[in-house]
Amino acid sequence: MSRIQELPDDFNSSNPLPPSTETPFPISTKPKAQDASSTTTPSLPPAMDSVRSHTTDEIVNMMKRTPLFMTNLDEAAGVDGEENYRSTLTDTSHTLSLSPTNTKAHYRSTLALLALSKHTLALDTCARGLALTSPTLISTNIATKPSPEHLAFRSLQSRILAAKQEADEKEAKKVTAEERRKKEQLTLNAAISARGIKVRWTGKQPDLEDASVCLRPDPLSPTSEVFWPVLVLYPLVGESDFLKGVGETALFAEILVTVLGEGVGWDGGGEYVLDGVGSGGGGGGGGGGEGNKKKGVDVFMETKEGGMVKVGRKMRLLDVLAGGKVEVVDGVVRFFVVPRAKVEGWVEGMKGRKGKGVGS
Repeated sequence: MSRIQELPDDFNSSNPLPPSTETPFPISTKPKAQDASSTTTPSLPPAMDSVRSHTTDEIVNMMKRTPLFMTNLDEAAGVDGEENYRSTLTDTSHTLSLSPTNTKAHYRSTLALLALSKHTLALDTCARGLALTSPTLISTNIATKPSPEHLAFRSLQSRILAAKQEADEKEAKKVTAEERRKKEQLTLNAAISARGIKVRWTGKQPDLEDASVCLRPDPLSPTSEVFWPVLVLYPLVGESDFLKGVGETALFAEILVTVLGEGVGWDGGGEYVLDGVGSGGGGGGGGGGEGNKKKGVDVFMETKEGGMVKVGRKMRLLDVLAGGKVEVVDGVVRFFVVPRAKVEGWVEGMKGRKGKGVGS
């Protein structure tokens, strides 16, 4: 567009130029109607003209979402989250480097720091904003009415203090819980050591969910009973049972009742029964004929050297663990249950794989 026209050679100032066909300041191919109250109202720039139909509240909300005016950070952060807050801190830091008394930048920076849980920094920035907007004293030494900006900083300061108190309380509880956990672990280690139980950790602990070695009823008393996660393995059928907590005073007969007392669905041959459970390794007796001796199951545990030791049903868990022959690996007690009629074949197979015998 040009408002300069070339004058013809026969130009005469008494004769006006023909009207121009160009529209001055064309902002749209479809120009809006001008204000009827004034035919001389100039056209608005395109960006301003596009918001003429918005209300004042709508324009304010739009301004809040622009980098310069944005204060509604909670809503704006819904898209980018933490990244948005950090970007806000970068913007406000640059603004404050150019204009240290910019209260808007102080307010936005404080909001972002609060959202990022940087409470100490947020209080510091908020204090600066309070100082910049504090009421001035007049000659009568009576403070003037606080400005809306100052009241906004006061409200924000209250939010920060409440959030900081909540965060401090959570951190204190976390520290207390961690200190107690360490004390419980030290007590447990002392209790296990005093019982002569060997524990070996491989760094490849299985996923036990919430099961773990513990002292009950008082985890801070080494005289409390030690409870162990127990894995019962049935090697000939590839099955297993897991018990989250078995007390050290429990008899193996009681453990077997827990896992086999009501029968198991995978025992189609009826071999894993409790009748005539063997008593090797110092457990009970009971004869009744050769046929009866072949009924039931026998229990074995692996020794530290890789062999097997037979466990009697009347032995306590502690008796076996503290005997010096076995060790607990990764905090889980493991033992094998084999039908008595198949023990010999299983033992021979174990000898072939490990070259070790079966103790008693």
